[in-house]
Amino acid sequence: MAKPKGYTSIEFNVYEALDWDRDQIILALDVIRKKFCETQDLARHGLSAHIMPRELPQKEGELYPVMGLVIPNSKYFGYFDTHSITSLFDAWKRSHQISELLDEASVVGIPSWQQLLEQETYPVDPRTLYS
Repeated sequence: MAKPKGYTSIEFNVYEALDWDRDQIILALDVIRKKFCETQDLARHGLSAHIMPRELPQKEGELYPVMGLVIPNSKYFGYFDTHSITSLFDAWKRSHQISELLDEASVVGIPSWQQLLEQETYPVDPRTLYS
């Protein structure tokens, strides 16, 4: 299956805090996805965030869960700067611990690392269903 293009990667620094545990990283990224990326204001314009296995520069040759955004090109959405989301997250991080994300995480329906490798994106990107 060809991987769809059009993801904008966005970096959330959670890897070391979670000791590079891929299953824990997926849980934390899912909370970040819901809390910072798919807010009602952004989602109503069609922005969506997906967790997917990709290579990280600091762990060359190894796959880890990363976040990719699908940014709408609607004239109503306007210019979107991923820095604004990472700034919100960085501000949150100044008064919170990464482990708190895991306290908010729902494990129901969240894929394990092995499941993510098989399904390629979480949530499943609808653009992959018809390719």
